[in-house]
Amino acid sequence: MSEFNIKEATRVMAESAKEAMTFDPSTGKMVLGDVWYQGTLPEGLDLKTVKKVQQHNTQAFNALALATGEMANETIFPQNPQLQSVRLDTAFGSDRIGMTFERQAEEAGGVHHGVFSGSYTTAAARNNAEFKEIRQHLEAQALAAVKEVASS
Repeated sequence: MSEFNIKEATRVMAESAKEAMTFDPSTGKMVLGDVWYQGTLPEGLDLKTVKKVQQHNTQAFNALALATGEMANETIFPQNPQLQSVRLDTAFGSDRIGMTFERQAEEAGGVHHGVFSGSYTTAAARNNAEFKEIRQHLEAQALAAVKEVASS
């Protein structure tokens, strides 16, 4: 058993992923078949539903970008001439959304008006406790492998 707190369900899923992966040593690329993810979905949840939720989240993100920019251009910037940007931070369930709309910004090629930037961060990508443990485990494992190679 590892000194790191990694859930047994995560370890089981990782083992099934390793079995489904292939590796091309000439490119260094690992490939995971498309069906693996579908096979890991919890009972009662199908890929069609997951894709529907993902499509909805994409549309909702686009709608928020449009609403943020239009509100800034139509109301906020005219009423607040000192403001150079507006920011929206919100959640889609456990995921985080962040977007900034700038009145103008210096970019390659000069000044651009109405510059939008946004991010959609899944809960898995944020620094959750188990993911931190996984990173620490992999760091210790890599260090041990390097030391083993150096001693031989």
